[in-house]
This record gives sequence, C-alpha cells and structure tokens, in this order.
Amino acid sequence: MEHLPAMTDDELAALSRQALALPGAPADWLCRAVAIGAPTPVRPWKDLAGALSQHVAAALSFDSWGAHALASGMRSMPDRTRHLLFSAKGHDIDLRIIPVAERFAMAGQVLGPDDVGMVELVHHPRAGASDHEAHVAALDELGEFRFVGLRQGTVSITLRLGKDEVILPSIEVGEHRV
Repeated sequence: MEHLPAMTDDELAALSRQALALPGAPADWLCRAVAIGAPTPVRPWKDLAGALSQHVAAALSFDSWGAHALASGMRSMPDRTRHLLFSAKGHDIDLRIIPVAERFAMAGQVLGPDDVGMVELVHHPRAGASDHEAHVAALDELGEFRFVGLRQGTVSITLRLGKDEVILPSIEVGEHRV
C-alpha cells in the first residue's frame, strides 16, 4: 500500500473527485466513502431535548434523626452517625454523616441501574457566613462516594447519573439536637 504525502484540503478534495470518477466501485461504497469526511449533521430540536439531562427530585425515605419507635437496650443508645435514605427514579441513595474531630465526613452509595456518575455537594454555612464550598466526587465501581472535612451547616447534593440529574433535599450537617 502506498502512503500519500501530506496534502491540503483542496488537494484532497480534488483527489477524491478523481477517485469518484473511476469506474467499477459500487455506488453504496462511494456514498459511504464520501460520508466518512462529511460533517456531522445538526440534530433537530426534538433530539436535543431528549439528550438534555432530566431533573429528578429525590424523596427522603428514612432519617435516623426522625422519631424512633420505643427501643430498649443498646438500640436506645444515641448514635452520632446520621443515616439518610433517599429514593428517586429507580435509584436508592444511602447516605451517612459521621462526626470526625471538629468536622464531618459524608459517605454514600447509589444503588440502581447506572454504574457511573458524579456527585456534587455545595456547602452553605450557617447564617451570616458567605463562603460557600463546592465539592465533586465520582462514583466508584460500587456506586460509592465520599466527602471529608465538611463544616457544620446545610448542604445541597446533586447526582448526575446518565441523563438524569437527581437533586436531594437540603441536608443539615452537624450534631443532632434533640
């Protein structure tokens, strides 16, 4: 096979026209060859709307800070780890908030059909402060994510899973006050 020297676009177009004029090549092969270099057509608005992400609001299914049924023994002992469970469009989001020294860590797992995704957390400090913090984490192969060094305050979490953008309700990070 002979290698062609570097050519300008005009030289390549002229060579393509010469090749198309050669007899013997089937018409569908010629169409395929021409299509290889053709620009990608612009998708209609209907297709673009389907390609955009869909916003999905997650519902809180469980919060360990909520009211508990009467328990006895070890189950009645206060637990400093907060456990939250959310549901949204075929996904369950299991979230734990753990006090670590003067800060907090958040560990979570997305259970559902998508194996890949990103999690964005925006920290809104207490009233009077204006320094918002944003953190981003990728889901690992088990759908898990982790944030460390969070300060007390309110966080908003958005999960990007395939074409879905799952938005969790605002979550308070801090010590539980009864």
